Amino acid sequence: MKKFENFLISKNQNIFEAIKLISINKNRTVLVRDNQIICGVVSEGDIIKALLKNKSLYSPISNIMNKSFKYLTEYDLDIAKVFFKRFGITIIPILSSKMKLKEIIRLSDILKNDKLKKNQ
Repeated sequence: MKKFENFLISKNQNIFEAIKLISINKNRTVLVRDNQIICGVVSEGDIIKALLKNKSLYSPISNIMNKSFKYLTEYDLDIAKVFFKRFGITIIPILSSKMKLKEIIRLSDILKNDKLKKNQ
């Protein structure tokens, strides 16, 4: 999980800590975990909406997380590309059947892959 540490936040952490992680990972989103299980996501948009509703920066992230989020069970760049276009998201977690994180596909991975294909 060390590999994904800048994308993962505990459901007990707060909005301010999510903002710090988003500024580090530069992907506008963090994955919310409950122990090793991914239980939601929080985007910059979710944070802005919460702040506009006068939520404190120190409110638990679990209060604003999106529990109905997009994910894949296998690493598939073609399906990921469809998800990125259709849903306007910036990361897609690859989860096991038990909702444990296996990998993350970032929008930048798709863009790099398309650029490599174009240059070949």
